[in-house]
Amino acid sequence: YEKSDGYKQAISESTAYVMNRMMQNVITQQDGTGRYAKLNNTDLVGKTGTSSDWFDLSFVGCTPDYVSGIWIGYENPATIPTNEYQNIGAIWKNVFGDIAENEKHKSFDKTFKMPDTVEKLTYGQEIITGLSDTFYEIGQGLRSFSIWFIVNLPNMVIWAVILAVLFVVVRFVVKKHKIRKAKKATQKPVSEKEDETSE
Repeated sequence: YEKSDGYKQAISESTAYVMNRMMQNVITQQDGTGRYAKLNNTDLVGKTGTSSDWFDLSFVGCTPDYVSGIWIGYENPATIPTNEYQNIGAIWKNVFGDIAENEKHKSFDKTFKMPDTVEKLTYGQEIITGLSDTFYEIGQGLRSFSIWFIVNLPNMVIWAVILAVLFVVVRFVVKKHKIRKAKKATQKPVSEKEDETSE
């Protein structure tokens, strides 16, 4: 479908440009959720989507010429067995890939020039647009820590219980030893008792 009577601009050029570059990471990053939709000759940005309990899977892909989306799910909501199907990005590529690869424009950078309102900065050895990759790295670090914490939580709980039990046992033994020592100190030695009797 192509609207022929003009359009209404929803967001600014600069916002569209920066968001476009950010959503390329979904496709180009090694662990990007849309990496299976990556095309050979045409730039692609995309967004995957899921609903609660994996009832719905969707992918929307955007090339310099087209925006297309795909959805899979059941008429009566049920969990999709994702291990039995292709990745949603790969399904999108199977349906729209040939069309996208044969379109007129291949590159976002050549088709849409960077607006004057966006500043491109050099950060270390990498070129970043709009936002620093540092935020991405921090996010990845926090994600890794969260995964580590969740995986190791059962072991941490077990060790916490063991240490708590050891603490209670040691405290009990020390307390018992102090009581025994105090009782011993209050008792008279046997030799003293014998001396008192002989007198």
